[in-house]
Amino acid sequence: MIVIPGATDIIGARTGNPGLPYVRFSDEDTIRNLQGMGISRSVAVSFVELSHGFDKGIVTTTTIDSLRPNAPTSFSAFVDEVFVPMFKHAACRKGGDLPAFSHLFNKCDGFVTGITSRSCSDE
Repeated sequence: MIVIPGATDIIGARTGNPGLPYVRFSDEDTIRNLQGMGISRSVAVSFVELSHGFDKGIVTTTTIDSLRPNAPTSFSAFVDEVFVPMFKHAACRKGGDLPAFSHLFNKCDGFVTGITSRSCSDE
């Protein structure tokens, strides 16, 4: 089972930012950011309430065997195969101006998904 500090350790290591901290947003910041992505306030509030339900153990599952992985892809594989390429593409789209990470990537050397391969010049 992965926990948030472990997830941030994996992401930080793969993106050249070891020691990447986990930062918890306030409920209002979370709602505001969700609204900024186009989600209505009522749905954003519901997401925050759901999160509190998970934290308090009110919302839980009874079908997961904690002794064996239950996902077809490990978190590390997801970070390597999906997150880092998308992060790299985002850095490329911003002109590579993410100083904490820029040493990891050749500027605009391409973005690969399971379907397409393209470089920033293909935008």
